[in-house]
Amino acid sequence: MIAERNPEIRKAVNTLYELSSDEQVRLEYERRQKAWRDRLSQNEGYYQAGRAEEREYLLSLLNQGLSADELKQRMSQRTENK
Repeated sequence: MIAERNPEIRKAVNTLYELSSDEQVRLEYERRQKAWRDRLSQNEGYYQAGRAEEREYLLSLLNQGLSADELKQRMSQRTENK
């Protein structure tokens, strides 16, 4: 095992074992991990919602029969206003 050859890794492994054996520390770690995963999930939801909104906006512009240059202009204006 690499921890047997590297004292720094061995120290880290030992610290990990000590921390994981303390129930309060382990529960706090799990709580923080859950919060982190929840934030990632929430951010992914915001990203997907934003993409859907942009897609709908672009489709509405396309349905108006705008030229490519007009589409670019409208999209850049929208980006600037955000």
